[in-house]
Amino acid sequence: MSNCEKFEEMILSGEWQTLSPAEDEALSHHIKDCPACREFLKLHGQLQSSAFRLPLPGGDSFFSMRRRVLAAIPQAEKPGRSIWPGYPLIWQFAAASVLLISAFLLGRFSTSSLQNNFDSGLISDNSAEFSNVRVTPLNRNRVELTFDLTRTVSLTRPEADPDVSAILVNSLHQDDTIAERLALIAQSIRIKNQSFKKVLIQLLEVDSHPVIRLRALQALGYFEADSQVTNTLLKIVSTDANISMRLTALDILITQQFAADSLQQLINQETLPFQAALQQKILPYVELSNTQKQTNH
Repeated sequence: MSNCEKFEEMILSGEWQTLSPAEDEALSHHIKDCPACREFLKLHGQLQSSAFRLPLPGGDSFFSMRRRVLAAIPQAEKPGRSIWPGYPLIWQFAAASVLLISAFLLGRFSTSSLQNNFDSGLISDNSAEFSNVRVTPLNRNRVELTFDLTRTVSLTRPEADPDVSAILVNSLHQDDTIAERLALIAQSIRIKNQSFKKVLIQLLEVDSHPVIRLRALQALGYFEADSQVTNTLLKIVSTDANISMRLTALDILITQQFAADSLQQLINQETLPFQAALQQKILPYVELSNTQKQTNH
């Protein structure tokens, strides 16, 4: 290997790995005294900063491209003879680089699957949220980004559309803000299907936020008074630790005209917390019920 060829290899390898201090100093001294290597370094820098510079492919794409490039290069007639006799090494390198880039472009646009098929509009119009972002530095001043992408979608559907219920019910199970969840609970009153009734009952059983539980209970009062709704309300009246929840459930049962005798029997239990407040709430309803019975008789 000639002296210039050794320094040309150092110039090329400097893109992929860091030269040692001794190699870097030797290369600097050689460049000052060698016009050919200065030109080689200049051309190499132009290729690196070219607008046509593209990331190298990986895996099978690279080897397929390499085979096409090698097939396009005429084989030397004799060992050791230059494949382009009469042309300086710098121009041979430039021609090979052009062939390599051309082959990569052909391979890039002839394949149907692109790894970087990403809509950059998602960034400019703020219609997406990025999470779990992971960055991996690569060569040639590139990085690989891996992330989860959530795009904002706006739909207009009839309230009775099953997709609307599915989206809203699923959202009530997520950790959204209190305001968003309260708005979803309010919407359940307008739709009033079985999916919403089920999720409201689940919120009453497992949710820890008192405002969410109270609004879910109030919304449940707009649903038909079937056995599932009634049993949930009776359970809250008899066991819930929050007096506001107990009184609200009792109000709903009274509005739904649940049997006054059964309610009075439930509230007369001596072990029932807040018994006095509950009895005061139910007393007018029991008296009205007894008056109606006497009138009917």
